[in-house]
Amino acid sequence: CGGGGTGSPPSEQSAVAGVCAAGGGRRRSSQSRWSAGPNWGPQQQWNRQQGRGSGHQQQGCQNQPPVAMTAAWLGPERRQAGQGPQGLHEELLLFHQWMSSTPEEAAMRTQVVDRVRRLINQQWPEARLELFGSFRTGLYLPLSDIDLVLFGDWESPPLRRLARLLRESGSCGDIKVLDRASVPIVKATDAVTGLSVDISFNMPNSVRAAGLIQDFVQQFPCLPHLV
Repeated sequence: CGGGGTGSPPSEQSAVAGVCAAGGGRRRSSQSRWSAGPNWGPQQQWNRQQGRGSGHQQQGCQNQPPVAMTAAWLGPERRQAGQGPQGLHEELLLFHQWMSSTPEEAAMRTQVVDRVRRLINQQWPEARLELFGSFRTGLYLPLSDIDLVLFGDWESPPLRRLARLLRESGSCGDIKVLDRASVPIVKATDAVTGLSVDISFNMPNSVRAAGLIQDFVQQFPCLPHLV
């Protein structure tokens, strides 16, 4: 999580700090995805990466003891999923549970959207800010971007005016205007949470697509576990 910005109340900053402290051990990284046993060394790691190739590469593994590996989403108690299709089913459920956001993480994202919406309403009272993408559908990862679309009556999208508004408010940093992209957007990083925000303009299809995915999730409850 990032440090507090000048545009955020102290209460929000302290709340985010508490969430970061509580959820710090739950953050996923490339180092936390797998826990290797005591026999895991450079040679075994090379064999794991390369041993699916030619026969002489696989020969290096023949006399090696089995490596005890446990996926991080199986938990500290090292729960073991069953075998075959049932085992795959059980591990998919555990992986989905491990990757799903906590209520605190969802609340932080909502606060980011609320801060951006307050700024936009001050500048363009008639404009409408809507969510789309993975946050709207509920299929987002802990560090996924927040996708927003701003609807208003402009001759051309006010990309640079919005970027200046975000910059001067102090609520966002690392602000970029991608005006030559197929879909022009303003990219920014929330100063409180460190989450990335992408804001586009007058793109109704993005909202419709998110609604379609929401319908699919309702129709097929297993879909979030497979995405």
